[in-house]
Amino acid sequence: MDDVKRIRAIMDTHRDAARLYLGGVPMIVADSIGYIRHDLIVFGAGVTLFLVIILSIAFRKPRWVVLPLLIVRPLQGAGKRRCQAGHLTRETAAIGTPVVPCH
Repeated sequence: MDDVKRIRAIMDTHRDAARLYLGGVPMIVADSIGYIRHDLIVFGAGVTLFLVIILSIAFRKPRWVVLPLLIVRPLQGAGKRRCQAGHLTRETAAIGTPVVPCH
């Protein structure tokens, strides 16, 4: 991914002199990963906000809104640690735990 960024930086210095296009599998992979990371952040924030609203309506006490959020967060970290330890491959993580992407 760093190679694609460096190539784009070089291309930016020549954009005024020519019309340049970047293509190929590495560029597609880099862009796809960027889109997925952005979507995880946006949709993750939206889901968290939705969850807070639903828990607030259902329980009406801050304790019962915060407690489930505190329980869920360590579970996400456990999935990431399994990924880093090599127990999950990218394919397994993409199929089994879509919230925790393996890098």
